[in-house]
Formats: sequence, structure tokens, C-alpha cells
Amino acid sequence: MVDQSNSPTKKSSAALSQNANSSNIFLLGGVHNDDFSMSRINRGFSNTAYGRQQTRFPTFQKPNSLLSLQQSSIRQGLDDENDIDSLENAYFDMKSKLHAKNAQFDEIQTSANTKLASLQAALDAEKKQVTELTAQVNSCSAQYTGKINGLQTQLSVERQRCADLQKQYAEKETVWNKNLAELKAKQYSEQLKWCHEFKSEIDAIRISFNEAMDEVQVNTQLKYASYEKRIVELQRAYEIQYSNEEEKHKLIVQDLQRQLNEIQQIHDETQTVGRAQLEELQSKVSEALAQIYELQRKNATLVGEINLSNQKNESLQQQMELIQSSLNSNTNDAAQLQITLDAVQRRNDELERRLMEEEKHRRRLHNVIQDLKGNIRVFCRVRPVLPVEAASISNPEIVMKFPDIHSVEPRELVLEGLRTENSLGQPSTKIYNFSFDRVFPPNSSNLDVFQELSEFVQSALDGYNVSIFAYGQTGSGKTHTMSSSDGVIPRAAAHVFQEVKRLEEKGWKYQLTAQMIEIYNERIRDLLSDETTSSRKRLEIHHDERTRRTRVTDSKCIYLETEQVMQAVLQRASERRSVAATKANERSSRSHSVFTLHIDGVHAATKEKTFGSLSLVDLAGSERLAHSQAVGDRLRETQAINKSLSCLGDVIAALASNSGNSERHHIPYRNSKLTYLLKYSLGGDAKTLMFVNVSPLRDHFAESLNSLRFATKVNSTRLGVSTRTASKPSTVIIT
Repeated sequence: MVDQSNSPTKKSSAALSQNANSSNIFLLGGVHNDDFSMSRINRGFSNTAYGRQQTRFPTFQKPNSLLSLQQSSIRQGLDDENDIDSLENAYFDMKSKLHAKNAQFDEIQTSANTKLASLQAALDAEKKQVTELTAQVNSCSAQYTGKINGLQTQLSVERQRCADLQKQYAEKETVWNKNLAELKAKQYSEQLKWCHEFKSEIDAIRISFNEAMDEVQVNTQLKYASYEKRIVELQRAYEIQYSNEEEKHKLIVQDLQRQLNEIQQIHDETQTVGRAQLEELQSKVSEALAQIYELQRKNATLVGEINLSNQKNESLQQQMELIQSSLNSNTNDAAQLQITLDAVQRRNDELERRLMEEEKHRRRLHNVIQDLKGNIRVFCRVRPVLPVEAASISNPEIVMKFPDIHSVEPRELVLEGLRTENSLGQPSTKIYNFSFDRVFPPNSSNLDVFQELSEFVQSALDGYNVSIFAYGQTGSGKTHTMSSSDGVIPRAAAHVFQEVKRLEEKGWKYQLTAQMIEIYNERIRDLLSDETTSSRKRLEIHHDERTRRTRVTDSKCIYLETEQVMQAVLQRASERRSVAATKANERSSRSHSVFTLHIDGVHAATKEKTFGSLSLVDLAGSERLAHSQAVGDRLRETQAINKSLSCLGDVIAALASNSGNSERHHIPYRNSKLTYLLKYSLGGDAKTLMFVNVSPLRDHFAESLNSLRFATKVNSTRLGVSTRTASKPSTVIIT
């Protein structure tokens, strides 16, 4: 309520009453009896709703013109006491005007009260709507905050569940990989011991096991990758969805708060700006309600998506359980396979034991066969007519025949001598018959030759000292047989590598070392060292009686890891060998080359050791000085070559004389570097193969005859029983 004591109307009425009393003026004609008084005006103003409500509408007051007129009239009446009639007339005139104004004011008041009542009702309705809207906003905010917190909690739970699943799967995968690695390692170790007779059965089991393991591993990896990807995508979707929804809710709350502030501001301004702004407020409230409805719809959609995500999580959990079940099944399969492998292992152990016994038996039989064939054997190879010889001689005469050429193993060779006349004057031809362990006609290839001598290479792998050397005149094909790209030396080395690889599957480990030297003018030269280094050093021959191995001091030994290294070694040695042109051969080997391959083996299980050596010798060509017509350095070379070959013949003759005799004669190994170097390759416990290479032409008849006679002498030599160099712990095996 507005304090009426301070109103202008009240003050004017009091002043008028005071002035009238002070002047002793009594108004005539119904002053005291008239219902009109200033208090009515005051009551009219005090009873309005404008003063009753604490609003911002202005309070209606009495017009200033009326007050001024009243005051002026009163003052005039008071000042002029003699003119009472004029004052009374003025008073009644003022009274009539006041009645008119009061009636007009009543109409204005009634209209204003009506409008104000309707406006107040509308404002109360708007307040009620704003209150309801605020309550709805607060309810939605609390609801969405609860849902957001629930989503965060659910997302945290899902993340923890995914982390637990990943941890469990990682642990299972670690155990599985460990078991799988152990199984594979055990399987690999067992594979090396499989027997050849049961290899197909074991291979089938191994293949099925590998396929099962590979399939399990691939399926597990694929499923794990798929589930991990789906989990990551789901987590990412949850995070994005949560971030988007949280941002949307923040924006909606901010927008609603802003709209609420605007509504409050509009509410504050409604009293001054009128219904136009109120209608605008109603439209904004409608828009806010529409947004709330849309938000509720989106929230329902989000709840559906969350339910769908929960269903997907449950499906993912079921799939993880299926994977776990599959892993358990695979573990059972692996256990069953392990039982099978254990049975195979026991079978393999038995087969390996039998295999070791069979391998020992094979070595004994192989050595018995070699002893029966003779520890020193001779192969004869007849070279073909060379193109240059066919071109220079119109009809080259062949003086050799092969009576048993169509047999499986030709052994006979017939050499036709010069045509002469007998005592009766009739022409006659002397025939020389020779028989060797094997005869190779001119059309034989290096492969045919090597197939016959490969058993010597096997003896070297078994732990025996083996030597193969080629003998013959210059140009008879010794170097082609021994040192060509497909000759005995490269083929023998390649065969050793093949056998080493095969024996490694049976538990053997081999170390191969090679050295290659040449003997030129009774001087030893290392073909594998640098030329400057080898020329400064004086190489000497030393023999170890215990191991029966020969060592050349300061010579370079190369460890042969691969066949390619061996080929490079042979190529390097071949390029450094001493050759020269003679009348008999334009590229004659002027030195003896000796390629020695040391083969050291050890069996991983039995610790048995073998020490074998393979010496491959390409002898320099023998020449008659009358035929070669050598002079100067070539003469000295020829003399040194013939001397060493003669010493070789003396050693062979001494060995032949000792065979079968109780009286032992001295064997002159030291008479030449060649025979001293080959001491253990020509002795009683060695296996020796000599190639005698001859020419089929009549022009070389004398040299061929000498070579064949020397080969016959060697072939008649019988050495003692060969000894295998092998060791176990403090044990030497002699077979």
C-alpha cells in the first residue's frame, strides 16, 4: 500500500481547511452537508490498484491545473473577504468542474482497472508457465545429468570389462604361444631324429599338426583382431557419442538458461513494453518447448542406441566365451597331439637307435667291400682324339681296343704295337693286353668317371684317408679329368657337401677345411696364400703319427662353409698354378697340384668323432726329353717332374714288394716332395685310386705303353687293411 499522507491531494485539502478556519470564514450553501469533499478524492486515489501493488506503473494524481485553480481561487477568496459571493460562485463552479473531472477519472480508473486486471491475469499465467518451464528445464537437466552420469559409469564399466577381457586374452595368448613355442621346439628337435622308413607317417602327423596349429593361430589372431577392432570402434563411438551428447546437453542447458534469462528480462519489461513483447515471449517459450520435445525424442533415440550397444556388448561377450571355449578345445587337441608326438618320439628313439646300428653296419660293409676291391685301385681313361689332331692328321690311327666295352664294367684294354715282320717275312703286330679295375673309353664323360669313384669320397666321410691322383703323359687329359669345371675335384667337393647335409639329419656335424699346394721343381708353393707371402716362406711337410695326418707348415687352410666358397677357392688356386707351353702341350701343367680336404665329424648324441681326409692330386705330365725337346727352364722342369714320378714308381714298387712278404723293405717316401707329402695316402691304411690317362694315337704309343705298364705295377700292389680314424671318449675304432 502507498502512504496516502504524503499525497498531493491530502496536502491540498489540509491547507484549504486550515486557511478557512484561520479566516473564520463559513462556507454557505451546503459546505458541510455536501457529500463532496477532498477526502473522497483522496479515497479515490488511495483505493486504486496502482498504489496497492508494488509495480512499476505510475500512480494517478490530481491534475495540476485543477489544483492550481483551486488554490488560486481560495487565495483570492481569503484575500478579499468582502467578496463572498464571488467566492461562493467560484467554489460552485469549481465543484461542478470537479464533478466532471471526477466522473471522467472514474471512467479512466474503471478502464485502467479492467485492463490492469486482464494484464495481471495474463502476467500470472505467464509466471505460472515460466515456473512450469523452469521446473521442466530443471527436471530435464537433472534427468540428462543423471543419464550422462549413467552413461559415463556404463562406459567406464565397459572399458574395464574390455581391459579385463584384453588382459585375460593376453594371458591366454601368452600361455598358448608359450605352449605352442614349446611344442614347435620339441617338434623341431624330434623332426631331426625321424627315420627314413617312417618319414612319410611322421611327415603326415607333422603336417596335420602344423595345419591345426596354423589354423588355430590364424583363427585366433583374426578373431582377436576383429574383436579388438570392434572394441576400439565401440569405445570410440561411445566416447564420440558421449562427447556429442554432453556437448549437446551443455548447449541445450546454456540455451535454456539464456532463454530463461531472456524470459525473465521480458517479464521485467512486460509491464512497460506491453503485449507485443509478451506475444514474442510466448513464441520463444513455444520454440523452447519444441526444442525440449525434440531433445526428448533424441534422448529416446540415444537410449535405444545405448540398448543396442548393450546388446552388441552381450553378443561380443558371448563370442569371447566361444573363443575361450575354442581355445580350450584347441588346448585339448594340442594335448592329444602331444600324446601322439610322445608316441612318435618313442618310436623315433627306437628307429634312431636302429638307424645308428644300421649306419655302423653300412660303414663296416662299405669298408669290407673296399678292402675286397683293394685299397689301391687303378682306373684307366683313354682320351678322345682332339679336334686339332684330327685336323692336322688326315687319318689318325687308333691303337687301342676295348674287348669288353659292352659289359657293365669294362676292364680290358688292348694296345696294338708297331707292325713288324716275323722270321718268315710275314707282317705281324704285337698285342699288349692290360686289365684294370675299370677302363673308360674315349666317349666316357667326367660324370661317368665320378660315379665310379664316389665311394672313395664316402670313405673319407667315414673317417679314412683317401687319395685320388691322375698319372700320364703330357696332354693325356689328367687336368681335364681332375681340375676342369666338372672334373673330379669340384664334383668330389660338391658330393661331400651333399653327404654332409644328409648326415646332419642323422645327428652328425662336420667341419671342412681345405688347402691346396703345388710342388714345382721340388719346392712347395701355397696356391691359396698371397703370392708375395708364399714366396717369402719356406713350406715344410710334417706328419702326425698319432692322427696319421699330414700338415704343411705356414700353408693357408680355409674353412669351407658353403659350396660357393669351395668353388671360389678352386678358381683362385687354378689361376695361380704353374703352366707353360711345350711341344707336347701348349698349356702343360708344370707342377703337381694337391688339393686336400680335411673332414672332421662329431655325432651330437654319441659324441663319436671321425677324422678323414681326401687328397686329390693332379700330377704333372711325364715327358720324354727326346719328344718334348725341352731346353733351359723347361728342361729343368721336365727333369724335376720325371724324377718325382720316378720316385713315385719306386714307392709303389716298394709297397708291392712288401705286400704278402713277412720281410719289410724300406719305402723311400723322402726321395721326393711328392711321395713324402702322399705318405699317408699311399701307406697301408689308406685308400688310393690312381687314374692312368693315355692317348689313343700311334704317335703317343711309347708314352702310353710306359704309363700302362706303370699302372699295371700299381694295380698289382696290395696294401694292408685300412684303418678308420675315429674316436669316442678314450676309444679308437678299427674296422
